[in-house]
Amino acid sequence: MLKMQQAARTQVESLEIRLAEIGQLGRLDVDHLQAAELNQRQVRTSLTSRSEGVAGVILALLADLENNKVDSPDVRRRMESLLQEIADLDREHLPLVGRELTAAIKTAQVALEESSDGRPSSADVGDRLAGAGKHQDQVIASLERMLAELSRWDDYRRFHREIGQLLRDQQEVARRSGELGQSTMAKDLKDLRPQERAELSVLAGQQRGLARQLDRIQQGMERTGEQLRQSDPLAAETVADALAEARRLAISGQMLSCGDHLGRNRIGQALGRQKQIIGDLEEILDILANRREHELARLVEKLSEAEAELAEIERRQADLQKRMEQDVQDADEARRGAELERLGREEAKLQEETERMARRLERLLADQAGQATQQAAGQMGRAAECAAGGAAEGACQGASEAGESLEEARRELAKRRREAQAELALEQLARLEDAVQHLRRRQEGVIAETERLDSLKRAGSELTRGQTAGLHDLAREQRFLQVETDRLAEKLIGAGAFHLVLSGAGRDMDRAAAMLQRNRTDGTTQQAENDALRRLDLVLEALKAEPPEVEPDGGGEGGGGAGGGPGGGVQMLAELKLLKLMQQEINLRTEGLQELAGAAETLTEEQRQQYALLSEEQGRVANLVLQLLQAAPQDAEGDVEELPDVGVEEEE
Repeated sequence: MLKMQQAARTQVESLEIRLAEIGQLGRLDVDHLQAAELNQRQVRTSLTSRSEGVAGVILALLADLENNKVDSPDVRRRMESLLQEIADLDREHLPLVGRELTAAIKTAQVALEESSDGRPSSADVGDRLAGAGKHQDQVIASLERMLAELSRWDDYRRFHREIGQLLRDQQEVARRSGELGQSTMAKDLKDLRPQERAELSVLAGQQRGLARQLDRIQQGMERTGEQLRQSDPLAAETVADALAEARRLAISGQMLSCGDHLGRNRIGQALGRQKQIIGDLEEILDILANRREHELARLVEKLSEAEAELAEIERRQADLQKRMEQDVQDADEARRGAELERLGREEAKLQEETERMARRLERLLADQAGQATQQAAGQMGRAAECAAGGAAEGACQGASEAGESLEEARRELAKRRREAQAELALEQLARLEDAVQHLRRRQEGVIAETERLDSLKRAGSELTRGQTAGLHDLAREQRFLQVETDRLAEKLIGAGAFHLVLSGAGRDMDRAAAMLQRNRTDGTTQQAENDALRRLDLVLEALKAEPPEVEPDGGGEGGGGAGGGPGGGVQMLAELKLLKLMQQEINLRTEGLQELAGAAETLTEEQRQQYALLSEEQGRVANLVLQLLQAAPQDAEGDVEELPDVGVEEEE
């Protein structure tokens, strides 16, 4: 597509040159102009058509992702971004190119018919060609940006594919090692059959080969990171993070060591090392798979650092301005001039730092802040020149204007940082939702299988050997889900409400797994399983997106609400929503317990334990509500939906 557009631009540019050199276009030139217009139409159709163009291909891909239930947010985001850029081109540039070329053709044809010598005047045609060329240049620049971005994205996808394939190969080697170890583990190498020694050698060679593959991948990541450092520093740092983690974990060395263990029939050591390698590769894959989240986290960090440095530049500029204004009041002319010259040199030095900051902000995609910072640098330059020339009033004026521009830059940078925080929070919440949905689906499967096995027991039939083995597998599945849920909860310690609910789900799963291991499938086991499922549902309900409110009279400019401001506000509202749901559940459980207790004068031991658990959980909820409200920004508090009463009446 880029080549087609470049070819169309070359055609127009050639006609511009001929027109400028000769002053007229001949009939053959008009034919070439018509061909250029036709080619430009083909470019537009091939790019924007939803039936046969690039836009149509992207839409079909998005539809396939949706229909096949493929969870690939990074692919979706990239494709939607491309669609938007194509739509922008179709709105702002491509129609104007066609319009200018069509007008140039008509003007040239009319002039040819009216011209006595058969050659049209060049003035109107030249203006039209120049206008078309200007918009063609914009299209080319946009296509080049899209291709560059796709190229960088392809590097990510390539590394992700290669590490993913390496992980699958490692898992296969580990599987075959385990199978072979069943017959070789208790034997000395010299006592093995030739076939067994050969298989060990093959596995050892394959394990060493995986180490060499990883080395090659790491070398490619290092080269790509260096290439991206100037054009896309955030992407470069994400690649660097994955590479640094791979080297820190020394995965390649572990693979070589594992190959040595296999060659010596140290199967137990090899299997332990292979398990560690698989976990480490999954960690690297996670960094690459969640590139967007890593990039946003890095962006927030970099923007915060830049914000602090910009505030320091602003402080130094204010100090310079103050000293310049004080110097004007000095009655000693010689001393005043010398001091002003010295302050001018300081201003020039600060100008250089400010220009570097402006370029840095541009790389961090903080365009508004970067422009204001660049403007401040220019004003500093004028202040320095005035100071060097002894123009105190001009120096003070330039310094004052620079201070105002820096203040604006700081406001814009803070706004950009809050936007990035909001994007990061949404990305993290989306990942959390995906993870919890996955856990929920598997927990439903555990519940269904428990109910099936329990119905067989209650029907009076003994479980077969296969069914008993299935029950043991079910216990292992519940234990695995408990470990995964606990791991997810640990990642969310900073989000207290989510950590609390997921930790509770993990405890429920732990109780269920323990009972399943004792071959219990009764109502108590199923209650623990369903309690875990209910807690997962609470998390999903809290993460569910709220429908946007329609504001009257065009109040579309987002205010200071927590949902549209800092990223912490997005998470805070989700946590408050979760706490509200938890409180409602506590209230229902309390009412149910009170109904069971009835008018009894004393409570059973089990009822006392349940009241104690409810009381403990109520205290945690109340503490979390207090912590969140204390941390809430003032402009967000009005948006927080009123929580239900948190009081629980406890019977003794």
